[in-house]
Amino acid sequence: ADVELANITFGELFGQPISLTVGRQNLGYGDGFLVWDGVSDEKTVWTASFRSFYAAKGVYASGPFTTEVFAAMADEDYISYETFLVDAVGYVDDRYLYGGNVHYGNDENRTGDFGVFFKNDRSLLKSDTLAISQRGFWTFDPWTGSTALPDIILSGEAVEEFGSTMAQNHALATTEQDRRSFGGHLDLAASFKDIQYSPYIKGSYIYFPGDNPDTTRNEAFDPMFYGSEDWGKWGIGDIGSFSLFNTNERAIAAEIGFNPTETVTLRVQYYFITLDRSISDAGEDWAHEVN
Repeated sequence: ADVELANITFGELFGQPISLTVGRQNLGYGDGFLVWDGVSDEKTVWTASFRSFYAAKGVYASGPFTTEVFAAMADEDYISYETFLVDAVGYVDDRYLYGGNVHYGNDENRTGDFGVFFKNDRSLLKSDTLAISQRGFWTFDPWTGSTALPDIILSGEAVEEFGSTMAQNHALATTEQDRRSFGGHLDLAASFKDIQYSPYIKGSYIYFPGDNPDTTRNEAFDPMFYGSEDWGKWGIGDIGSFSLFNTNERAIAAEIGFNPTETVTLRVQYYFITLDRSISDAGEDWAHEVN
């Protein structure tokens, strides 16, 4: 037995739209590109939803703006991506996460977020990362209301990272390395929501840079505590998500789908995955995958 959620919320503090939640709770920002999952579950993987942190979170909501600040701790046995890269599964210890996020949404078709997150890694990897994230989601109809033509959905996230780590070029370094990285994704979709079964098509470009061994700093993207409720995001296919761990990776994704009922979605996904930096003699081409 384990406890997934156990928290208490104090609302309307000081007579203002301010709340404070303390205890075991879910944290999720955007679609989980950086902050979502504080639990390493190697057995049930996609079939279990365990993802909570021990955390204290304050929320202030006013008009279209929602501001959140939090301090959190992942499970002590949380396995980070660098743990896999240096083949050191014993490198587990406390990993703390601090952050703030401002969400703007005047309606469900246009939203924007600005977040700052800092990961403090107490393990031997000492992978401390400051991530600055900008996210956006925009749905628009360029066809002046025609029901036969699709709505266009544009979304994406850009993340700048700074910090330090003891991992370099897929190995544990003898000295601390400065981190400087930039990653993100861009998605474009066409949704025929007014046609029977609401078919859609979608394309994405995803970029997680790898470490350049010819420099004295680490350019590898730190995916931090990524995850989501939707399969394939941000587990980039079975081949990618179980071998690359959202770093040193470029992916082009295409998806088509439709909804035969309100509660059923059928879809086909295609991934073309390449390495940002070739590993040994493997080259840069990594995998094609259809799901």
